[in-house]
Amino acid sequence: MNATQALEKLTELYAKRDLLSLDKKAAIPAEVQNVLDEIEAEYAPKQEAISTEISELETRVKSLVLESSETAKGGSLQAVFAKGRITWDTKSLDGYAKANPAIAEYRKQGEPSVSIRKV
Repeated sequence: MNATQALEKLTELYAKRDLLSLDKKAAIPAEVQNVLDEIEAEYAPKQEAISTEISELETRVKSLVLESSETAKGGSLQAVFAKGRITWDTKSLDGYAKANPAIAEYRKQGEPSVSIRKV
């Protein structure tokens, strides 16, 4: 099996999973779904309020950590401070390295990676 064939098989499996989820939802009797909908309606505003509060507090924590430039650690969570990444103009440096080969010894290349994305 080549990568293209494997991707096609993976697409089929994703579709089967989605169909199974739809079948499962369709198997719920109307009266049960009505009860579930009522419960969802009752709890949705409470969940939204908590989600909003979480989002605001996360933003505040991030701001405090950025101001202090230090990682903060609580009992169950931590906010890890990371310095800004340094980047270089690789295209220009590669051109410079052609004219100045000595700089090439400082070039490092990471391992390749693969991510699966929907087309």
